[in-house]
Amino acid sequence: MAYVRRRGNQVAVVHGERDPNTRAVQQQILFTLYSRPEALEALGRGTKGGGDRFRQLLEEQYPDLKFNWKKIRAAIQEHLDVLPDRYEYRSQRLRARFRDDLCAFTRQLILADPQDLESAAHVIQEHRHELEYLADLIAWRLKLQDHRPSEWNSDNAFYWRFALLGRDVPPDTEEHAAGLYERGEYDRATAVFRLLVDCFDGYAEGFNYLGLIALAQRKLDEAIEHGLPGAGIRITRPDCCATAYARTQHPKCYALRVGCDCGRVVRNGPPRPRPPWRMQQASPPRARAAPRCTGKTRLRGTSLSSRTCLAPESTR
Repeated sequence: MAYVRRRGNQVAVVHGERDPNTRAVQQQILFTLYSRPEALEALGRGTKGGGDRFRQLLEEQYPDLKFNWKKIRAAIQEHLDVLPDRYEYRSQRLRARFRDDLCAFTRQLILADPQDLESAAHVIQEHRHELEYLADLIAWRLKLQDHRPSEWNSDNAFYWRFALLGRDVPPDTEEHAAGLYERGEYDRATAVFRLLVDCFDGYAEGFNYLGLIALAQRKLDEAIEHGLPGAGIRITRPDCCATAYARTQHPKCYALRVGCDCGRVVRNGPPRPRPPWRMQQASPPRARAAPRCTGKTRLRGTSLSSRTCLAPESTR
């Protein structure tokens, strides 16, 4: 349950999490209000619809948490006097985080000069696909920098939408990475999805794609050990040849079944990326019952829901 706490001359909406080891409650800051005008906007006493927009943005950012908005608004109202009348939102909320991360990345890239150090050359080689992806992404962002403003891309004076970015992978980003997988560029796809998994906590779909990439490369153990456990998926292996399968409660992760003795693989992968509001409403497809593998047939398919028998060539 989210609640409100005062932090100096700031008011924060926080969530308490109990540490499983120490049993102590730790506060996770969900959002911080820095000025009285911003607090009034969150209370619905500023521009028309501001209070509803604040509620919607927080609920979309933290869908697993409960918000008692009556108590939250009352607590914000109670702490209005501690907030300053002004705050530099453009320099602090809009630029500061981006600038800090940009400087950190730029410094590392400058220092990793292959001409000066052989070890630096190795680092660049290891991250070649990631750097190529970032080069394409930077070129694309610069191309769109003069995009016309509209009601769909506008933000308010407090930059709430920008402040609440960063929890989920944008659909176009996932679609680009999935395109690498569908075109068979497995090395690049693996690098990009691992980068996305490291950048976005809880990105289960990325682990699912890593498992599918390993599966397409006939790396069955890696499909289970690398792609799936990182997403919190429990692996079970029945004694029968029907196999090992993965199960998860995450709405974005789908079943992946991997054969044990005969090498049969039956997989149900994700559909093409959809807008997040459709993705949340959709339930994962059920894994279809697998026919008994005789090792004599090989079923091919181009979709992610295809069935493939990976029996050795000598048995077919």
